[in-house]
Amino acid sequence: MRSGEYAGVDWFRLPAALLVIAIHTAPLSGISPGLDAAVTYGLGRMAVPFFFMTTGYFLIGPCLPGKKGSRERYGRFEIKMLILYGASSVLYLPVAWYAGNLPKTPRELMQMVLLDGTFYHLWYFPALLLGGRIARGLGRLGKEKALALAGGLYLAGLLGDSYYGLTAQIPLLKAGYEALFQIMGYTRNGFFFAPLFLLLGAYMKKPEKDGRRTGRVSKNAGRKTLTAADVSMTLTAGVPMALTAGILMAEAFLVFRLGLARHDSMYLSLPAAMYVWYQGLLSAEGSAPRWLRDGTLCVYVIHPLVIILVRGAAKYTRTAALLVENPMVHYLAVCAGSLAAAALYSRGRRVAEAYPPGRRAASAKRGRRRRMERTKKERG
Repeated sequence: MRSGEYAGVDWFRLPAALLVIAIHTAPLSGISPGLDAAVTYGLGRMAVPFFFMTTGYFLIGPCLPGKKGSRERYGRFEIKMLILYGASSVLYLPVAWYAGNLPKTPRELMQMVLLDGTFYHLWYFPALLLGGRIARGLGRLGKEKALALAGGLYLAGLLGDSYYGLTAQIPLLKAGYEALFQIMGYTRNGFFFAPLFLLLGAYMKKPEKDGRRTGRVSKNAGRKTLTAADVSMTLTAGVPMALTAGILMAEAFLVFRLGLARHDSMYLSLPAAMYVWYQGLLSAEGSAPRWLRDGTLCVYVIHPLVIILVRGAAKYTRTAALLVENPMVHYLAVCAGSLAAAALYSRGRRVAEAYPPGRRAASAKRGRRRRMERTKKERG
């Protein structure tokens, strides 16, 4: 476990990653399509904005004008994301080829790489990279203007996403968005979607607690006695979080029932819900496992491949009725496989950090020497 001031943020990485899997497996659809719309495609849509806000909070915020921080650090982050995007694209290239989803023209290739993602879940990486550049550019205008412009982009994207059913009723707007969709597959991308959440994270402030920042450990941090202050703080954070989550789910259900969505990723209540939830997560104290940071990213990247493997295993073992046709069991199987892959990745990463190439070579050399000495002794 790793103690720190961001335990709430670190712990929420896990349910956020599992919510992404839910979006791609629809676990509640076998119970009720309406419930699935409200929970999976309503509450579940908080997952990716959470990751954007985390990047904004830790990486974009310190690079905005007037704030201390290292621009070089963000540059290294961009390089890391580019490498991950490239490696993930190569990983899913055979799947895209088999499914016949490879681009057929240079224009389609550029659209896929720069906006839509090289596989259906990999849109996150170009959205993060493009949105980060836009957010940092808007940040030069000041907080109010930056958030207003990013909010305008989000509203424009909203009309091409969950509320496209209304947009399509106005011929001029419909024609404009249809032209836009010749350039991009969705408005849920780095231009319309990501900048607002990156800036919300960048401008986020930690809630005050007992007159001090929650990032500092209070003198009562180790106590076991529940006090009135603890209850008050829990209610102060928990009630608004529950309320905004309920509003988000209600909006998602309404969009579903009215059939408004072209792609149900963006909602009017989503930015407000994310602001409230992130403040609540920042107010949490405690400790969180180190693997949550990189492990949950692994879950995000690998889970579509696990979906394919689960379906293949179900077909081979003739258990499709259980592992595929039962949405909840299918979801749990994919979660289990993805978490297992993340555990292996985290374990391998820890070993690599503990034994860098030079030390591994030296360790292997010592092992060979000991084996040779043991062999000589046995031969007498």
